[in-house]
Amino acid sequence: MLLEYVERKISLALSKYPKVRDVIKFFYLYIASLFAIILNKNKTVIQSKIYEISIDDSEESFFGYYDHSPMSSNGRYVLFHSSAFSTKRHPKKVKYISICVKDLLNNKVYKLYDTRAFNWQQGSRLMWIDDDNIIFNDYENNGYISVVYSLSLMKVIKKINYPIYDVNNYKAVTLDFSWLAKYDSDYGYYNKKSFSTDISIINLNTGGIELFLSLDEMLKRTNFKCNIDVEHVVNHFMFAPDGRSVMFIHRYYTPKGKRERLIHWNLINDNVRVLINESIISHCCWNGNDEIIGFFGAEIDSLNYYRLSIESCNTEKLFFDARKYSDGHPTIVHNRYIISDTYPDKNRIKKLFVYDLVKNDYRELGLFYESLSFFSYSRCDLHPRISVDNRFLFVDSVHSGKRKLYFMRSGICE
Repeated sequence: MLLEYVERKISLALSKYPKVRDVIKFFYLYIASLFAIILNKNKTVIQSKIYEISIDDSEESFFGYYDHSPMSSNGRYVLFHSSAFSTKRHPKKVKYISICVKDLLNNKVYKLYDTRAFNWQQGSRLMWIDDDNIIFNDYENNGYISVVYSLSLMKVIKKINYPIYDVNNYKAVTLDFSWLAKYDSDYGYYNKKSFSTDISIINLNTGGIELFLSLDEMLKRTNFKCNIDVEHVVNHFMFAPDGRSVMFIHRYYTPKGKRERLIHWNLINDNVRVLINESIISHCCWNGNDEIIGFFGAEIDSLNYYRLSIESCNTEKLFFDARKYSDGHPTIVHNRYIISDTYPDKNRIKKLFVYDLVKNDYRELGLFYESLSFFSYSRCDLHPRISVDNRFLFVDSVHSGKRKLYFMRSGICE
């Protein structure tokens, strides 16, 4: 535990020098991974049978982020991205990837569209609008757009002049992904260099903007004060289940390193306020409309999974030993089960687990090996996603040597 603490401290101290940090981290992990191979500690162990979803072995497949399920709510279709090019390459060196769907009823895979707006962490922000219509991002005519595709018609039915980050029914939040490419590069697109720093809520039916929030206005309304020039970026937007509010992370970079704030934007009264200030904030998820589950802390010593009240901003620590579970990508089911993952340890093993908050019971669902050939921008987080009926769990993994989308039974409803 002491070694992990020291590692986190060093990583935080080097956050203002990301390229230097990545080089040091790579060589440190390279040496550790050699020992793991020698000691035979680099084995993938999965507790239940898993099933691969892809076009074929020649292409790599993945879904993307953990905040949406690739499976339709009726359980018939599974969305995924497919790449004929190696996903070890930087995404800006790959021309396009394909939007695909698997029909579980007839076991056929259909290639629907080729997109030029993507990264390996979140893909093209591919997601369901309803059981027939899907949406994803693309790049055309020197700008990022979003595309609405109908599965019943098997064609594009609409193109919108804004990319989407998250969708709730026919409402979406949008920002410029070139902004992310500069300051939060794993999540950005690289087709153009110029960018705006505006955030908007758009209506997918009309294609128009319903609410607008500039970076300057957000900083002013949340009383951000800093005596020195800093660089800003916003990321990880998530609609509340009822679509009435959005949470997102505001990151800013000072000479001393990166700091973060968790922001809540009420879309009904246009109120913007800070939920967590001056902290280390990683990944979060909604638990209903009034509560957030997330991995954060004021300093490294306090990093843990917490329950956060939207109304009071009070927090409750959920795990007694968070360092055992580490930072990951959480989803909560039935206000009881937290499904999450971990980043690779020094043996390059990632854990997939479910934690029962009622019984304080930790259950490991699998150990997944990730070689150092997938690192930094090409890394492959598991990003666990649960189906709408909670029966199936989807993960992206490279334990076979290629990036692939897999699914297994969650065991929660059984």
